[in-house]
Amino acid sequence: SRYSDTPIVHPNMKHLLILLVVFVTVSLTIRIKDLRIPHHAVAGSSVLLVCDYELQNDKLYSIKWYKGKREIFKYMPGSNPAVTSFHHPSIRIDKKLSSGRNLTILGVTRQSSGRFKCEVSADAPTFRTIHESGDMVVVERPTEKPSIEGLKTKYEVGDTLNLTCTAGPSFPATSLSWYINSALVEPYYLLNYPLETTRDHKEKSRLGLILKLHRDHFHQGDLNLRCRARISTLYDDELRVSLPISIGPQNIPVLESRETLTANGDNTSRAVMPLSSHLWITFPLILSLLSRKEKTFVGSFPF
Repeated sequence: SRYSDTPIVHPNMKHLLILLVVFVTVSLTIRIKDLRIPHHAVAGSSVLLVCDYELQNDKLYSIKWYKGKREIFKYMPGSNPAVTSFHHPSIRIDKKLSSGRNLTILGVTRQSSGRFKCEVSADAPTFRTIHESGDMVVVERPTEKPSIEGLKTKYEVGDTLNLTCTAGPSFPATSLSWYINSALVEPYYLLNYPLETTRDHKEKSRLGLILKLHRDHFHQGDLNLRCRARISTLYDDELRVSLPISIGPQNIPVLESRETLTANGDNTSRAVMPLSSHLWITFPLILSLLSRKEKTFVGSFPF
C-alpha cells in the first residue's frame, strides 16, 4: 500500500527511550557510593580506607584493594577464608579490622604513599566490575620548631628587615609564611629559597623576608614577628618574636631632629635652648651695637 502500517516514532522520542534504557541499566548495577582514602597520613600511624558500595540487584562476588597495580587485599564472601591479604614491602594489613568495606593499614611509612584502588565485582550472571582510586601521602613531621636568622636586638623606623625562616627537616617539605603584628606578609616582600635535601631524603624549607619598616609596623612600641610552618592539617607550628623599637631620628620631635645628626652621621642627644634664653642673650647685644653707632654719629658732627 501507499502508506506503511508501521507507526512513526519521532526522533526526540528515540533519544528519550535510549536515555531511559541507560538509566534503568545503570540504576540496576553495582556502584561505589563513597571511597575514603586520606590525602595525608602521619608516619607510624594506622590508616583506615573505606570503600562503601551498593549492589542493587546483584550479588557480591569480591572486593579487592590494590596499591598501584599490585593486589594487597581480597574479600570473597563465598570463599573460605573470606579474607586474604597479600605481601607488600610497604603495607601491613590488620586482617581482623578489615572486611568487605574497610581496610586497615598498620604503621604506615613514607614508602606506603601512593595510589590505592578499590575494585568491586558482582557475582553471576552479570559479573559487573567497578573501581575507584585515590592517592595518599605519608607525612614525616619536623621534630624541630622553625627558626629565624638575621634578628637584631632593636629596630628603628626606616630600618630594613632581612630575615630568614627555616623549618626542620620533613617530608614533604613544610609550607612557610611570615606575619607582622598578625597580618600576613604579602609575597612581594618574600624571598623563596630552593629546597634543601637531607641525608635521610627529607626536605628543609626556607623563606626570606625583606621589608623596610614604617611606623605602622610597630604595635605599642614593639615589632611582633611570626614565622608559621604547616603541612596540610597534620602539622602546624610557629615561632613568635617581639622586638622593642629604639628611639631613632624619625621618632624625635621636629625641633630636636635637626640637632641630632652630627657631621660624622652619629646620632647625638643635644639639648635645645628655650626661646626665652635666646632673648636674654640677643637683646643686650643689640643695645651695645646701637650705643656704639650713636657715639660715632656725634663725633662726626661737632657743634
